[in-house]
Amino acid sequence: MITKESLGRAIAEYREKAGLSQAELATRSRMSLHTIRSWEQGKAEPGTLGLLRLSVALNLATLDLYSARHR
Repeated sequence: MITKESLGRAIAEYREKAGLSQAELATRSRMSLHTIRSWEQGKAEPGTLGLLRLSVALNLATLDLYSARHR
């Protein structure tokens, strides 16, 4: 079962592989830095819009991010 923490780790891994800081990802995804940090720390998880924005910002298929929820 996926947890907010494991999803957060997956988001951080994708961000790091893309060579982005949290601030850069926030700008690219049009999300706040606070939101990105909350997701990566497992305090919250992205909804549908957040997943779509992350996939565009990280140049991934939405399914790649969604499937990270099932690791």
